[in-house]
Amino acid sequence: MSDRPQTVDRSTAGGPGDAGGQPDRDASRAPAEQAGGPERVEAHESASPPAQPHAPDAASGDDGKRAQQAPEAPARDADEDALRGDVDELVAAAAQRDEYLALAQRTQADFENYRKRVLREQTALVERATEELKRQGVPVEKIEIVPGVVTNTYDEATRLRDYTRKRGWRSILVVTSAYQSRRALWTLRYVFQDTNISIGLDPAAPGEQSPRPATWWWHRLGWKLVPGEYAKIIYYRMKY
Repeated sequence: MSDRPQTVDRSTAGGPGDAGGQPDRDASRAPAEQAGGPERVEAHESASPPAQPHAPDAASGDDGKRAQQAPEAPARDADEDALRGDVDELVAAAAQRDEYLALAQRTQADFENYRKRVLREQTALVERATEELKRQGVPVEKIEIVPGVVTNTYDEATRLRDYTRKRGWRSILVVTSAYQSRRALWTLRYVFQDTNISIGLDPAAPGEQSPRPATWWWHRLGWKLVPGEYAKIIYYRMKY
């Protein structure tokens, strides 16, 4: 064994926990850095100013209004269309009402003119019948005129029934044209069926005011009377 003192090269010799001396410093530094890491992070975070809430600018406010107004535009247009449709319907209904009113007024005017014409014709007929009765020797005080205006045979029968009931008559004799005699007799019997008044009919002889039965088709009046009476008979049987 040599007595020379031995030297140890610490740059190359390793020891426990030593790798050339450097690992010990790194190992000792790492825990320190790990221990001080959170403190530095917290300090950095605390140093930064707190975030302020973002206030909407004028542009973003306008966008919000437009976003709110956008759904309202179609609804407003739909309401305007519905209102316009209602107005059009009211205008059409008013025009149709005016048309019906004008038609009713024309019909009423035509009926009044017809009533006046019938009244003039009946007045003239009553005057002629009265003069004829006088000429035949009937006393004036025995001639009675049933009041009222009638437009058809059925109305004549109903007025005559009411008049005879008030007068207390038990029988009547009706004089009419030969062409109307069948319909007149049927109508009088139908109207007087609930009374005790007997009905008689004496048709006027044709030839003066109406054509003769054998030659009625030679006359224009005949073509008006005969077919018209057949149509009226069918109408009376169906209605009454």
